[in-house]
Amino acid sequence: MDIFLSSQSSQFSGFVLSDLEDESDSPGSVSPPSSVRTSELSFEEESDGASDLSDRNPDSDIEEDNDELPDSDGEYDSQLSEIPSSQLTSTSDEDFWSEQLEDIDIPDFSEMTGPVHMLPLNAQAVDFFQLFFEERFFQHLTEQTNLYAQQTSENDQHWEEVTTAEIKAFIGINILMGVMQLSSYRLYWSSDPFLGNTGIRSVMTENRFSKLYQYIHVNNNQTAVPRDSEGFDKLHKVRPMINMVEHTFKDHYKPKQNQTVDEAMVKYKGRFSIKQYMPGKPIKRGMKVWMRSDSTSGYCHQFNVYMGKDDPNKGPKLGEKVVHFLSTNSNPTGEGSTFRREKNGNRVEIDRPPPVEGYHNYMGGVDRNNQLRAKTPVGRPAKKWWKYLFFYMINLCITNGYIVLSESVGYPPRKKRYSLLDFRIEVAKQLIGNFTKRTRKTVNKQPNKDHVSVRLNRNKRRCKWCTKQGEKKRKETVYGCINCNIHLCKESCFGQYHEEHGLPFN
Repeated sequence: MDIFLSSQSSQFSGFVLSDLEDESDSPGSVSPPSSVRTSELSFEEESDGASDLSDRNPDSDIEEDNDELPDSDGEYDSQLSEIPSSQLTSTSDEDFWSEQLEDIDIPDFSEMTGPVHMLPLNAQAVDFFQLFFEERFFQHLTEQTNLYAQQTSENDQHWEEVTTAEIKAFIGINILMGVMQLSSYRLYWSSDPFLGNTGIRSVMTENRFSKLYQYIHVNNNQTAVPRDSEGFDKLHKVRPMINMVEHTFKDHYKPKQNQTVDEAMVKYKGRFSIKQYMPGKPIKRGMKVWMRSDSTSGYCHQFNVYMGKDDPNKGPKLGEKVVHFLSTNSNPTGEGSTFRREKNGNRVEIDRPPPVEGYHNYMGGVDRNNQLRAKTPVGRPAKKWWKYLFFYMINLCITNGYIVLSESVGYPPRKKRYSLLDFRIEVAKQLIGNFTKRTRKTVNKQPNKDHVSVRLNRNKRRCKWCTKQGEKKRKETVYGCINCNIHLCKESCFGQYHEEHGLPFN
């Protein structure tokens, strides 16, 4: 297997080199990196009772915003002694840089590659998604969300326990919000036909969505190891999810010969000790993630969140060691050429050694994965850093699921041009299914009688429709609908309310 760093000048700090070597011996089986021990956090503790849902529109990843509801690179350690001697040249350092080039015997790559699963031919898009985001993890999210709500807000009268079906619907809505991006999450529940989403409104109310976003949780806070203690984990809040995808990513796709190792950024502008500033990147601030992806399809086999300069597992100049190792597994005497443009504008043909040619041909695997994820992020902006990683991993599961479906033999195409966007929409709709959390007051309809605006025999109260539209000025009225038993302004509010609910009125 050939593994290409996307840039020889950058210092690779994602995986121990022995992890990469295991792939060539047993494709499809990736040993996860050694456990990460990290230093003290530098961010403030989360507030327990406040939601962190924001109104800002995400770009390539969800981005932090302050309008919320209540609610130089590190290096990894590696020893070249771990590399099997059979895979290194027997020449000394002096001979290696000699102009006397010799052929290297490189065995042909003959391992089985591609998707590994037992899904039936009529499997749905959500089945491919759940190869990576397993059913048992939906149940885990349900338990942890209810536990977190119980621990932090026992007296929250607006909270009721969530079910697994509702968690699926919640994630489905967050996927759809990435497909149809609006500047404020509230606009999805707007009555404006040009903005509101009827499908999302039919699944759950705006308030319920806000509550789920406030209490959604992955891991039990009470089991976290205190900082400054051995075993402290900065990523404790998402550790169960990281452990899950580490296994599912390697279990359902055997790696091909050419792999790319590169960095990706998860956009985040809040306070967190591992946040990086990289002015040369499209996403300048966020959490850096080292990824190993297939060089052509972009399938993510493995990723590792960069923990900063204080990472105890780092080693000197691993990036250069990996490049040196890869150059010893490429034939230096092969034929290859490319064109270079000189200062005067002329194009001249020059020789290009196989290691350089392989680098240029197979360096873009992680970039390909980034492109697949960038246009349609998952989730809404938040204050809590871990939610960005949570939705980032959901997006990886969607992307990997689409690649597995596309490369699976014998599975009939959904339509002529079935894109990742089509796959996302299907996954979201199938996660939601027939679930609905909408609860409406029982309307006491009188047989064969339209709803009529009348003066109610009671004191003034707030107009139901004006309140729903978020009117800042308090509007009270004595008029309303006796059948619906609510107060409504006599003018336009009465008609608009009944039109939305499909009720006859005069």
